[in-house]
Amino acid sequence: MLTEQLTADAAALHQAILAHGGEVSPFFCGKEMGWAHRRIARAMEELVAHVEHFLELGGEKALCLGGDLDGCGTLAAGMQGVQDMPRLWQALAARGLPQTLLEDLFWNNLRRMV
Repeated sequence: MLTEQLTADAAALHQAILAHGGEVSPFFCGKEMGWAHRRIARAMEELVAHVEHFLELGGEKALCLGGDLDGCGTLAAGMQGVQDMPRLWQALAARGLPQTLLEDLFWNNLRRMV
C-alpha cells in the first residue's frame, strides 16, 4: 500500500515538475541517505527502465543524469561512483537512445537549468 502511494505521489510530482520546466534526477543512493522507503535499482537494466519510464512521461528535457554522490554508500546498479556513469550511457545507447538525447540527459539539460 505504501509503495503504491509513493509511486502515485512520485508520478504526480514528476508531472508537476515537467509542467513547470523543472529538472529531475534518478535516485542513485541507498537508504543511508534517510530515505528508508526508497529502493534503488539493483541492476543496470532496472536503472535503464527507470530512465525510459521518465522519458515516456515526456522528460527528455528535464531528466539530468550524473550528480553529486557524496555520502552515498550504496549506489544503484552496482555503481561505485561517477566513474561508472559511462556504464549507464552505454546501457542507454544499447537500448537505442540517440547520441543527441544522451548528451541532453548527461550534460545539456542541467546546463540549461544553470
